[in-house]
Amino acid sequence: AATVAFSYDVEKWNGANIVYKADPALPKIPDADFSFRFGNGWRIVFGFEGRRDGELTEWISSPDCPLKTAPITITLTYDFTK
Repeated sequence: AATVAFSYDVEKWNGANIVYKADPALPKIPDADFSFRFGNGWRIVFGFEGRRDGELTEWISSPDCPLKTAPITITLTYDFTK
C-alpha cells in the first residue's frame, strides 16, 4: 500500500543504484547496490543489496559517507485503507 519516490546525487553516490524494497524477505533486486524500506516503528531502514566492498557499519561511519555528504530525499505515500 506504499508508493515511494526518491532522488539523490548519483555522482556523489559513485553511480550506486538505490531502490525501494518493500520487504527484506523479498529476493535481492538485480543490479541494486543499496535498498531502503519503510519498517516497523515508522522508520526507514537502509542496507546493502549486492555490494562487496566492505561492511555497512564501516561505510556509514566514514566521514565521506554519502548519507552525510549527499542525503537521499525520500517521499513515501502510504494508503492506510489498503
